Amino acid sequence: MGFLSVIRRWALRDKMPIREIARRTGLSRNTIKKSLREGAVGDQAHVDQVLYPGVQFVAALGAG
Repeated sequence: MGFLSVIRRWALRDKMPIREIARRTGLSRNTIKKSLREGAVGDQAHVDQVLYPGVQFVAALGAG
């Protein structure tokens, strides 16, 4: 399950406050607000870059 979908489920279905989501994930409240506001499928890359900044570097090493 993608990280963005977990954040969206907590916020929209479970009615969890953004502050509590920030506490549980370790992300800033602004990052969570931005992810919820954008909400499209393509935004998963943005969340992944925030959480795992070295992923693109590792992928580049594996491709070579």
